[in-house]
Amino acid sequence: MYNFGRNNFSARGSYLSIDNCENGFRLSTIRGWKGGVYEIFRVVYDKMPDISFTPWEMSVSEGTNVQNFCFFGSDGLYFKGKGSGITLEYCEYPDTYIANYVIKENGSVNLCDYKNDCFEWLTPKKGSIEIEAPRKKGEVKCDYIKLHIIPDDNGEFEAALEQFFSPSSVLRCYDYSYDDCVNIQKKDYTEWEKKFDTDNEYQKECAYVIWSNIVNKGGNFTYDSVIMSKAGMSAVWTWDNCINALGIADKDFELAMGQFLMPYDNMDEFGCLPDSICDSVMSRAYVKPPIQGWIYKHMIERDKRFARRENLARVYSVMKKNTDWWLNFRGETPFYTHGNDSGADNATCFDKSERIETSELLAFLSIQCDFLSETARILGMHTDKRVYKMLADELAQKAIDGYWDGRIFVRDAVTKEPYYSDSLMPLRMIVLKDKLPVEIRDYIIEKIKDHHLSVNGIASEAYDSPLFEKNGYWRGAVWAPDQVIIITALREMGYTQLADEAAGRYKHALEVIGFNENISAVSMEALRCKSYTWTASAYLYLGDCRMQPQCGMQLQCGMRNA
Repeated sequence: MYNFGRNNFSARGSYLSIDNCENGFRLSTIRGWKGGVYEIFRVVYDKMPDISFTPWEMSVSEGTNVQNFCFFGSDGLYFKGKGSGITLEYCEYPDTYIANYVIKENGSVNLCDYKNDCFEWLTPKKGSIEIEAPRKKGEVKCDYIKLHIIPDDNGEFEAALEQFFSPSSVLRCYDYSYDDCVNIQKKDYTEWEKKFDTDNEYQKECAYVIWSNIVNKGGNFTYDSVIMSKAGMSAVWTWDNCINALGIADKDFELAMGQFLMPYDNMDEFGCLPDSICDSVMSRAYVKPPIQGWIYKHMIERDKRFARRENLARVYSVMKKNTDWWLNFRGETPFYTHGNDSGADNATCFDKSERIETSELLAFLSIQCDFLSETARILGMHTDKRVYKMLADELAQKAIDGYWDGRIFVRDAVTKEPYYSDSLMPLRMIVLKDKLPVEIRDYIIEKIKDHHLSVNGIASEAYDSPLFEKNGYWRGAVWAPDQVIIITALREMGYTQLADEAAGRYKHALEVIGFNENISAVSMEALRCKSYTWTASAYLYLGDCRMQPQCGMQLQCGMRNA
């Protein structure tokens, strides 16, 4: 179940991750300025060794050589082994300065890792460390650095690598043995998995994907945070967090609430949420669609503690401020300034204009205003109740009246020119459900059933569109948030057969190919970043829907067997 083809190796709380590379593996940190992974060391063998892992320990076998690895704390990796030892090759980037390394009295090595703006401290517990780091006189960097871990007289070695961001940090590896760390991680994961009531290997894999992509609170992460993936997309984006909060809402109340609230903790003075959050920096270049009201309503359905007045009061004040930002700072009719604002970055509806008005944005804001109105009623805020109810109705009517002429269209936000797209994005207005006129509702259902429902779920671009791309990101791939939002709306509107068919196809594809950022609509291919949390959350949220080939939903294009 756990292999490098589908998942990387990490642990709850850690900012470090191990992933595969040619003939070996790489150790990376996700502490960085733009939500990526930053390599620290590689371990390379003559040929690819046998690598296996549980959530708490990774094992590498190469002939008679055996090595084991376990994470500890936020930035620590323990490893031990028997045989010929192990070599850590520092991952250098061109033109990057390495300031120095220092050998301490106890044989440990302190490497100034300039490219990652930190210190890598390697401490031997058994065996010793030899350094290979040629440096020309007068130069301020080494040509390369290799750290050779040499076994002791019994052929054993044990060492701890710790990453620090201050030269004054205190080593933690003296407080725990390797076996202590394994036992701590095993206990933590075992207790975590129990929350998921797993009854098949894929639910267990989802539990691991989410657990292994949690990082400890710190910096901009005001709560322990479920990032997207330590294999690549190592940040929290301000709608991805909502899908994860919903996915774990009935598993871990405190963690789910933290995921939901964290972007609000980083809101600017006017109420604008950041686009993405890393531990040390945030991006405010874009925003994300305002799905928070829709999400929180469904979180309440999964755990009634979210409906407690104290929790509603916390959510109300910050959601109100952000909703007011959308209505005050994005024009008379709110618009997206770029595809990245919508979450569907390169969707075809942005081909004619980057700045567009869409019915789905108005629909999400309408749902959010409805939620604020109802919450204001519960909290005794009578004027707010009336104001947000009026806004909810106004926004819904604007979405219905302003973007429909027998087909749903979008508008250039500058020229107001309408145009059509085969993107799934405008069909998200299905969240309005019973507020939709019958003709719009039927149009959306027909478009989903006959043009977007692929073999692997609901595609982001109609599969019969001339602009459809198999690996086109939001121009054809199947994505978790749309499965969650649209399938939920279908179920709530009574289209259970179509909803179950879509959910069953999506979940079946994930079981076959893995929980990646997105997947192909037309073939069993996992796309982009692997071990992705919102995909695992979507799988868990969509429930126990299996493939039902005889359900009666016939795809006219024959895509079922593509």
